[in-house]
Amino acid sequence: MKFIAASCLMMVLNACAEPEKETVVPLIGSRFGEIVRIEAEFIPKANTYHDQNIVKEPFLISVLVVNGQSLKKPIVMEYRSSGKVPEFKNDKRYQLEAYETIYVEGAVRGWDDEIAQVDYQICHVIVIRPTKPRGEPIVGGDRVNPPPQR
Repeated sequence: MKFIAASCLMMVLNACAEPEKETVVPLIGSRFGEIVRIEAEFIPKANTYHDQNIVKEPFLISVLVVNGQSLKKPIVMEYRSSGKVPEFKNDKRYQLEAYETIYVEGAVRGWDDEIAQVDYQICHVIVIRPTKPRGEPIVGGDRVNPPPQR
């Protein structure tokens, strides 16, 4: 079973599932590390422990468009700013460059003797920066870490 809670994907193994078949896939429809152009709004964080105590930024991001394609449903997730970005305001749409990545938060239950405040989870985050002019190349072609040349 997989649950999306706030902006984190909590991995819960189904009793019948084989652990080696568990996968984490990007939420915004591109590969992890692929630079895309997005249109997004910034929204207030939910009143959850994770959003209020773990999420570092003052808002969550609601991604509406990826590379010119409108999403069927907005994707709400954490973001990190890269470089100088404007002061974000609610209810305003922004055009940004971004890439999606993940990080691990919390501890596996039963691993330590101490009780963890946050269970083990794999969190999705989108790294954003202001959009460069269309003629200016994006770093690394279309990826942050391009594959090696053959």
